[in-house]
Amino acid sequence: MLGAIEKRFGDKVPEQSIQWLTDNGSAYRAHETRQFARELNLEPCTTAISSPQSNGIAERFVKTMKEDYIAFMPKPNVRTALHNLAVAIEHYNENHPHSALGYRSPREYRRQRVTLT
Repeated sequence: MLGAIEKRFGDKVPEQSIQWLTDNGSAYRAHETRQFARELNLEPCTTAISSPQSNGIAERFVKTMKEDYIAFMPKPNVRTALHNLAVAIEHYNENHPHSALGYRSPREYRRQRVTLT
């Protein structure tokens, strides 16, 4: 969690609260985890209980990462695997087309939305 915030915002916490959506796993519901999230200006939110479709976007992302990236990555050691995972996530966000976004990448979709507003 901290690594993701540092990568996105550097050494500053986000000025505005950011919604942090998770499933109802015990690690995400733990008091210490939720308190730490709030210290990072994340607002913990959980998906509806017994409603797997509400967590579908995250589940689909994990499946896509496994099928389209991780299955083909060299993983000789932890350092290489983590580096390749970061490269894969960057590629996914910048270049991977999504049918729900009109076959644009997430960043391309967001850039066009910002331009239109």
